[in-house]
Amino acid sequence: MRRKDSMMTVALLFEGALVVVAIAAGWLLGAPALADLRIDVGSLGQGILATLPILLLISPLARRNRSLDNLRDFVTRQILPIFKDASLPQLALLSALAGLGEEALFRGVLQTWLAQHLGTGAGWVLASVAFGLAHFINRTYAIIATLIGLYLGWLYLATGNLLVPAIAHGLYDFVALLVLLHEGRRKISPSRTRSE
Repeated sequence: MRRKDSMMTVALLFEGALVVVAIAAGWLLGAPALADLRIDVGSLGQGILATLPILLLISPLARRNRSLDNLRDFVTRQILPIFKDASLPQLALLSALAGLGEEALFRGVLQTWLAQHLGTGAGWVLASVAFGLAHFINRTYAIIATLIGLYLGWLYLATGNLLVPAIAHGLYDFVALLVLLHEGRRKISPSRTRSE
């Protein structure tokens, strides 16, 4: 198995393991991770539509922004080599696992458990901050991830269905991966991009 294939496998296993971690943590804390996960067409549609505000938040930041330059460098050096040859189905699976696993852990378990002990608002905010810190690449990205966490947590509160933030999260991750990979490839081979 080639190194990049094994790295993709590790990434898929890691994101899949988050689902197991969420289920175990939920069992231990008495906040079942997937208790509020209901699959229906309306919730799927809500999740897809709920992706748009996240993309709108991120799109101005994706343009030349000095505070995100080290994030772009990190993506080019660390992320692109792992995912540059990944197929669309692999990227979709990775994004879906990330959406389900992270939402089960941060919203289904952590936000629910904190809300039971500290109140709904505190649970929502603290779980969102934990989400931002878990995505710490730099301070700016941690703040952005916290804002996204607040939005995803609000979706969970507003709909009562974990599927909605899981779909929005996974779809956002998929689009973000495609955009970052496209930008990273362009950065690595600018001469090829100019000739296309």
